[in-house]
Amino acid sequence: MKRLNNYRSIHLLACMTLIFLLVWIVAGLFRLFPSDVITSFRTTSLRFFLATIFIYGLYLKGYPVFHMEKKSLYSTGWLIIPAFIVSLNNFPWHVLYNGSLNLNVGLGVVVLFFIECLSIGIFEEVLFRYVIFVIIMQLLTINKKNVFLGMVLSSVLFGLFHLINLFAGAGVGETLQQVGYTTLLGLLWSMTLFLTQNIWVPILLHTIYNFVGVLYFRYGSVSTRFDLFTIIVTIIVAVITTIFYVKQFKSMSLDTVETLINP
Repeated sequence: MKRLNNYRSIHLLACMTLIFLLVWIVAGLFRLFPSDVITSFRTTSLRFFLATIFIYGLYLKGYPVFHMEKKSLYSTGWLIIPAFIVSLNNFPWHVLYNGSLNLNVGLGVVVLFFIECLSIGIFEEVLFRYVIFVIIMQLLTINKKNVFLGMVLSSVLFGLFHLINLFAGAGVGETLQQVGYTTLLGLLWSMTLFLTQNIWVPILLHTIYNFVGVLYFRYGSVSTRFDLFTIIVTIIVAVITTIFYVKQFKSMSLDTVETLINP
């Protein structure tokens, strides 16, 4: 088992958890913020807390998480460009073109929402792209077929995880649609992790995707996500991205997966 002495990332997450937890408690007691802001502090602190537990447990077992043998982003940065474009494409560009894009909140709420999206990215990427994938691969022989199977299974579980939105009042059709596209996004973000050996890459891609795709729907006047042009662009981006990462997967060495599974 590899001995890991650098717990700085865990300490940072623990501090952020404590800060958000204290703000949530104080704000809740004295009604310092609107209820939706207080809820944001609560859910963000919970995700940071759970992520801290997952990462700490992995470190105790010898899994590096934030300290893998990272490849230089100078040499691998071009490999994440298609995934980055997918994340940016979640922004409602058609509304911006029509000139009707505006926010109803201040900068503070926008920053808080970004941190909330970051907490989602850290929690879900560590859980699904790392913990669950490792558990699945521990049961399989490491070869290209089984690695792809592990990616698919962990991504399907990631998609099904979003069924929880039904309990928050989301519509059945909307939720099933989300299960479908988040499964595909899970596969995409898994590829970026393997190609860069840097968990921060899928975390930030996930964060950007949620932030640009939800901000103006939650705090602005946007109500329609797609028009014909957006649909066409999304299909083109999806096809090009799929072809690109299929080729990368075929040529990818299994050493990266070995690093994840057998630290």
